[in-house]
Amino acid sequence: MAALTNQNQGMSEDTKTIITVLLLIFVFPVGVILMWVWMKWPTWVKILITLVMILPLLVVIGAVSALGLLVAVNPAGMVVKANDTARLKDLVTIQEAINNAAQTNSSFCNGQVGLCAGDSTDKLYDVKKADGTGWVKIKLNSLTSLPIDPINDSNYSYTYCSDGKDWEIQARVQSKQILEKAANDGGDDPDQYEVGTRLTLCQEYLDKNPNYLKSNH
Repeated sequence: MAALTNQNQGMSEDTKTIITVLLLIFVFPVGVILMWVWMKWPTWVKILITLVMILPLLVVIGAVSALGLLVAVNPAGMVVKANDTARLKDLVTIQEAINNAAQTNSSFCNGQVGLCAGDSTDKLYDVKKADGTGWVKIKLNSLTSLPIDPINDSNYSYTYCSDGKDWEIQARVQSKQILEKAANDGGDDPDQYEVGTRLTLCQEYLDKNPNYLKSNH
């Protein structure tokens, strides 16, 4: 630093100013250092210029850090995982309730003959009722109301199907991990997580009633 000072003792203040300004514009880290070493500007001026030069860099660094944190946290992925966790929990709850109800109720279609179905997005009735008129067509005394899908729209819902003796429930899942489980759950739809005593009933119902989902939703 002493050598640099000695080499530039012969420079005029105007020359130093021009060099410093150019370095501040084009090579600002060097320019800031030289400004503090060479220039006899008031301290508040040096501080102000330093802040003006450094703040944009700090903003960029902050933005990049925030973006990296956002990618690492992945809030969208967390929502997807939470949705699938809720779905699997709901299916366990309903399966247990159906198994309990089956001990005293021989009909899985609320007295209806033949295939029956219900969906948690159906607009024709109160889908949450657990008395056999909701989307699950068997009275579930152990539940006060039926759960519905966390999203519960035309893409994600719970579907119940039965032939009066066997039953199936489907839940469309989102996360890669649960989709892998859905593809190996013994059912006939790799995008749906399926539970029940016969995992082809919903497809059988749709084959016979192709407009069911369109007409009731």
